[in-house]
Amino acid sequence: EKYVPLEKISDEIDEPCRLVVIGADLMDGIFDSQSVLYRLNAAEKVIALGGEAEVISCSFRDDVNSEILDKIKSVGPSLKWYLRDKMSLKNFEAQTGLQGVYFPDLAFQYDEENNARTEEILNSLDTEKQSGRLILGINICEHSFRGFYNNTTKDERQEYIYKFAQNIVDIFGDACYVLISNDVRKWENHWSDMDFLKYVEKYLKESEKKTIVVDEYCPETEILSILRKVDVLVSGRMHLTIAAMRSGCFPIAYFGNTGKFRDILKFKGMFLECLGRNDFVISDFATLRSMGELYLRDSQTIRSGCEKYWKSFETELNNLTEKVKRDLGTSSAAEVKASELYPEVIERFFEKNSEIKALGEKNNEQYWELQDKQKIITEKLAELEDIRRQLTEKETEVAKLQNENNSITEKLQSENRCLVE
Repeated sequence: EKYVPLEKISDEIDEPCRLVVIGADLMDGIFDSQSVLYRLNAAEKVIALGGEAEVISCSFRDDVNSEILDKIKSVGPSLKWYLRDKMSLKNFEAQTGLQGVYFPDLAFQYDEENNARTEEILNSLDTEKQSGRLILGINICEHSFRGFYNNTTKDERQEYIYKFAQNIVDIFGDACYVLISNDVRKWENHWSDMDFLKYVEKYLKESEKKTIVVDEYCPETEILSILRKVDVLVSGRMHLTIAAMRSGCFPIAYFGNTGKFRDILKFKGMFLECLGRNDFVISDFATLRSMGELYLRDSQTIRSGCEKYWKSFETELNNLTEKVKRDLGTSSAAEVKASELYPEVIERFFEKNSEIKALGEKNNEQYWELQDKQKIITEKLAELEDIRRQLTEKETEVAKLQNENNSITEKLQSENRCLVE
């Protein structure tokens, strides 16, 4: 493997090769245009050298900016596009004039994994189910938060979290709440999933609700196994809702359409394709409440209707998978599990995963220490500003008194002159 900064990918390509871009929600410019152009420039160079390039598992909005569209048209049909929902396919073809291929998200291809960690959680969930509790999965994250808010301060995040938690508890009451992270990444002014879920956990425990927290480093393969015991998942992440569908857990997507990120159409397209309805893609608390209550009243009918579409989708997915494998020149007969080929690689992966987890926890502590220090600095600056304001007011008072003193002095001097005369 070779790791190259994104902006230098084109410079590192000097011979025919095959470039596969996992498009996800990056290639329509929802985050920025420049990172998309870096990838398109690399694809263009590969094709010019006689290689092949594909963009796979990609979403596409209906309002992609002209800079990206012009570059896509410039690269032309030699770059193959595989769109992950039919709405994205329609948007792509309408805006570029090029032909795309419908192929559902790669998250539909993961294998399920069960181990000691998942068994422990599953046993706990079985106990809760036997007591008659609804098992409710929860995920909220930076991405969904930015679908509701344009300002991204800690105060706004906490407001979002507590409003969400309050509404969820009001709707689902005495459920067993399973908190599931799907992304450990964090950086300045961008929280990890667990940064959000820790506040949810605090609220749930203060409300005396049964709460189970899934390890934030639990991979998608294990989450698939855990979700088999979860009745309903409320999530702001599309891949978690896909995992829910695959595991027989009913998904509710909660994602805004007023903030910086407006991904809701991608959810709607995927839900419509897989479940035959997208009214459980929700972007306000009133609708979340009404649809949550509808599910609780009539879950059997809702599930039954969606399962028919899901079975049809699975059949189509299997056929499409074989077709795309042929198109890409891969063979299902040649597939072997990575653990059979590279046991030492798998072992090293788990070693590195442990190291990453430790570093992540350390980074998390340092992040919150920095936040606390920043809060103190902000408070001290506010105090300093208040002192400056008071000082300015005092200086103004002193100047006023000085003027009055000067006026009195002049008056006295004038009266003394008159007395002398």
